[in-house]
This record gives sequence, C-alpha cells and structure tokens, in this order.
Amino acid sequence: MAVRSKAAVLEEKIKVDQISSSDIDFGTIIDTEIANIQRFLYGFLNGTKTIGGGSICTSALISFVDQSFKLIEFRYVWLPEYTMKFNNAQSKATDYMNTAYAYCNF
Repeated sequence: MAVRSKAAVLEEKIKVDQISSSDIDFGTIIDTEIANIQRFLYGFLNGTKTIGGGSICTSALISFVDQSFKLIEFRYVWLPEYTMKFNNAQSKATDYMNTAYAYCNF
C-alpha cells in the first residue's frame, strides 16, 4: 500500500524533527506555532495508534496531516508556481482522508 510506505518515510522524518511546516514562512512567532501544531497532531496520532485500528488508518492520518500543512505552504494558488502544487496536495489530502475514513473506526 502506498499509504503505508509514505507514512513510514514521514515517521522517520518526524523522529528527526524534519516536518513539512518548517518550510512555511509566516514570521518567527507564527512559524513556531504552526510547527508546534503539526508536532502535536503527530504526537496525538502516535499516542493513539495503539488503542485500536490498523496501521493503514494511522498511516493515512499521518499522511493527511502532512498534506494539510503542504496546503498551507502552497496557499498562494494564484501564483503559477503554486497552482499545481496546491492542487496536487489537495488531491493527496482527499485521498488520504478517504483511506482513513474507510479503515478507521471513527
């Protein structure tokens, strides 16, 4: 499954604190807050993955969080260099959320 392999790569990056929100440039205060929100979400998913559900569920949610912060990074959709990147991130986020809906017991 592509979701599991993508999440495995993301989990290794998270361990060394190489998260996607570190590329977002809002200013010093907001940058740290956004990075902390992403760290919190990854920690929440990591802490609750042993409660139930399968690895596909957690992998899809981790990948969804990553793509959500890429949507924030590519927020300037009217600029040509961000238009396709935003659409691609939005499509992947939708795919990951659909996978999570199918495999998770919400």
